[in-house]
Amino acid sequence: MTQGPGYGKSSMLPAGFVVLALSAALLVSCSKGNSSQLPKRPNVPVTVGTVTQKTVPVQLTAVGNVEAVSTIW
Repeated sequence: MTQGPGYGKSSMLPAGFVVLALSAALLVSCSKGNSSQLPKRPNVPVTVGTVTQKTVPVQLTAVGNVEAVSTIW
């Protein structure tokens, strides 16, 4: 059985080269030596407080119209 045009080994060569080039680029970009020495970050100041529980008044203020959902006659 003969193969049609575009299905030979020569058509797979560019695709194989692209896969090989991408794999090599990925390996090179992931292997940057000195990965154990991360840059030192500055300390962040933290404020600590005590917890207090109180009741606070709830006040609702709204402007608009009110429509009853149901009425009793």
